[in-house]
Amino acid sequence: CALDGGAFQDCTSPAVFSSLPDGSHTTSIQATDLVGNKGLAVSYNWTVDTAVPLFSFGNVVPAANETGGNATNAQLVSVELMANESATFSCSIDVGAYTACTSPFTTFIAAEGSHSLAVTATDMAGNTSTSQLLTWFMDFTSPQISFGAMTPSVASFVNSSQLVVNINVTEPVRFSATLDGVPLSQMSSPMTLSGLAEGPHSLVVNGVDSVGNIANTI
Repeated sequence: CALDGGAFQDCTSPAVFSSLPDGSHTTSIQATDLVGNKGLAVSYNWTVDTAVPLFSFGNVVPAANETGGNATNAQLVSVELMANESATFSCSIDVGAYTACTSPFTTFIAAEGSHSLAVTATDMAGNTSTSQLLTWFMDFTSPQISFGAMTPSVASFVNSSQLVVNINVTEPVRFSATLDGVPLSQMSSPMTLSGLAEGPHSLVVNGVDSVGNIANTI
C-alpha cells in the first residue's frame, strides 16, 4: 500500500490509515502473489473533512429583532442562508421540528407575537454547524385613538381662542392632524391650538404605530 504518493509498504486487508489531516488523500494498492508476480496498482481517492461548516444569515426581510426593540407588520419572512462550503440546511420555526430547507427560506406568519427561526448547516461529510437563531415580533393590530380631555371644555362652544386637546391611544403612535383642512406642525398629545378665530373649527387626527399599522381617524 502507498499513501499520498509515498513508497509502497506491506499491508493487509483491511488497510487502515489513521490520524489523517483534513484534505484530499490517495491510496494505491498493489497485490503480489506467492512467487513474486506483481499486479497492476489500483488507486482510491477520498477527502477527510472533520470541520463543521461556518453558517451565517445573509439578507433578512423583514429585519430581525436582534436588539429586542423592533417589531414588524410583515407577514412574509425571507431569509438568505449561507455557508462557507457546499452544505444542506435544516430549519425550525418557533422551536418546531427541524426540516430540510433551502435558500432563500421563506415562510408566511399569520399570528401576532414573537417568532423565531433556527437553522443548521450540514456539509457533505456530515458535519453539522451549531444552530443560529433569528427572532421577530409581529404586530398586525391597528392602534385606536380617541379624543380625551379638552381645556377649557369639550363643549361645542367655548369662549377661548385656545384649545388644548388630549388624544387617547392604545399604543404609542406618530400623529398627523389638520385644523380646518390645514396640516398642523404640532403632532403630539396634548395638542395646543392657539389663536383661534371666532366661528366653527374642525380638528381631524390620525396616526400610525411604529411598524406602520394605521390608526382610525377621529
